[in-house]
Amino acid sequence: MSNYKEAYELLKKWENRQTKKGLIVYSNIKEDKGGETVLGVARKIHPNMPIWKEVDKLTEIHGTKDLITLSNAILESKYITDSVYDFFYKNYWLKSKCDIIENQTFAENVFLLSVNAGVKRGVKTGQSACGITADGIIGKNTLSAWRKAGLKESKRYTEIEIEYYKSLVNKDASQIKFLNGWLKRANAR
Repeated sequence: MSNYKEAYELLKKWENRQTKKGLIVYSNIKEDKGGETVLGVARKIHPNMPIWKEVDKLTEIHGTKDLITLSNAILESKYITDSVYDFFYKNYWLKSKCDIIENQTFAENVFLLSVNAGVKRGVKTGQSACGITADGIIGKNTLSAWRKAGLKESKRYTEIEIEYYKSLVNKDASQIKFLNGWLKRANAR
């Protein structure tokens, strides 16, 4: 059975930025449609998460100019880190049914794209990769396909994911600055 903890560690690698000075877990990039983001949680998409009160306190204390200091404060908050870990588990891992997928790579594909583009997109991509109807609904056919998915389906998933990211840039040229990161993320598994 696939392992959430391993998938979450991979997610952290892609949602945060390692620099020579330290790990940055906070961003607020103007072109990012999710806006302010902490540990991969985008405020515009999840504005009612209780962590934002704590994040607001920390940004008030530390400001947003020194992202290493702010990130260290965020990482020191067990409340924030535990909340985010549980949030991704309940809202992405379980909702995408990654817990029933045998192949770890396929589970990570579904999980990471679900976080980045929504559960429906992650599921539809998985369904396409498995050669079943891509409707975004997890029914008995999807559950059966999820259990059987292996290396072939994982590779196909990556191909479809890459095409999806390219289509985003074709629709909105302002997203080009994120394309290389998205492609690296897709090819990381």
